[in-house]
Amino acid sequence: MRAFGVEFLLLVGVVSAELCEFDLRSKIEKGKVTAKGDLETEDGILHAKGTFWKDSGESFWTCPCLTGPCIRICNSDLIKRIERSFNVTFNLNSTIEIWDVNNSSRQVVLKEHFKLVQDSKCSNPVLLEPEEIDLDEHRILANGTLHYTHVNLSEEYRFSDPRNFCVIPLDNSPPLITACVDVGVAETPLKFYLYTPFFILSALFLLLTLVNYCFVGPAEKKSLHNKTICCQSAALLIVYICLSITYLTILTGGYSAMWFCVSTTYVTMYFLMASIFWLNVMYIDIYLTFRSLTQTVEIKYWQASIYAWGIPFFITLAMILADQLTTRGPLSPNIGKTRCWFQAMDQCLRVPFPPLQKAAALVQFTQHNAFHWVLSTHLKVRCEKVAMGDANV
Repeated sequence: MRAFGVEFLLLVGVVSAELCEFDLRSKIEKGKVTAKGDLETEDGILHAKGTFWKDSGESFWTCPCLTGPCIRICNSDLIKRIERSFNVTFNLNSTIEIWDVNNSSRQVVLKEHFKLVQDSKCSNPVLLEPEEIDLDEHRILANGTLHYTHVNLSEEYRFSDPRNFCVIPLDNSPPLITACVDVGVAETPLKFYLYTPFFILSALFLLLTLVNYCFVGPAEKKSLHNKTICCQSAALLIVYICLSITYLTILTGGYSAMWFCVSTTYVTMYFLMASIFWLNVMYIDIYLTFRSLTQTVEIKYWQASIYAWGIPFFITLAMILADQLTTRGPLSPNIGKTRCWFQAMDQCLRVPFPPLQKAAALVQFTQHNAFHWVLSTHLKVRCEKVAMGDANV
């Protein structure tokens, strides 16, 4: 008789577990069964008889979608990440806009209209951003289906059932929708294996260059040209060290702390720009040295330092402020949202502000013209000396 009882409980457990798919279940840690056989949670939400079963311990499993239109609420870890990244507040009592079959919309209280599947896992979550990406334009239908509305989408991709997305309701804002993309086992792109050894090798040679020019190299260590090479090599050395750390971290499993990913990007961006500005100092020094053979103008090292270290600092500061104070729009770099760099490569060119893009273009213009000016001036002087019969040409 005892064996029969155990088999009966196991059979009930198997049948109960098949009430709904795993992605459409909610686990209730604390609840009580009412006299009518319903399950009442601590929040006062009732789950009808026949839509839940008791776990081996004190918790229950429920199938909210069996009793009406349902929607999945993203799991707490993802919600916390979104709250930190976008500076928003999760609110389960918020309202949501839903669309009916007659193409009319209305505002409803989320937890009153839909049955909620709490703490839903989402494999490979991708946040929908209709303000940035046209293909992400969507509506939530009254039956809990996600409807993608962009005209270029084929019919088979227009509708997504609750298993394939989850919702993060927000306080005083429209909810954020996260699509669950089934991409299988993600493979590390080949570039991370190919680039990493070259980053490390570049860092090693830059270190040797730095040691040679700054400590054991030429006798004119105090010349501006020599100091410029030292500073430019040091800046590039830090860039390649940061890139090596980023790629090695991705190869070994990714970042466990997002702040480290974001901080590495900030450091990389600053020293990358500083290396370009020090290269610009070299061009300016060459231009001032050779523009006249009778009188030269020297740049002081402290002046070059203010230019080459200072301007990148303010550009990076503006970028950090834009990244921390904005969450969407053309001025937001969105560093760390999808990778340890700008979310899109074109943002690297337009962030943080258009005037800074013009400043970068001005630096390139100055370098280009300084080189051609020096070359043309040098050739002109040589030709004049040849015409005058100077034997020392």
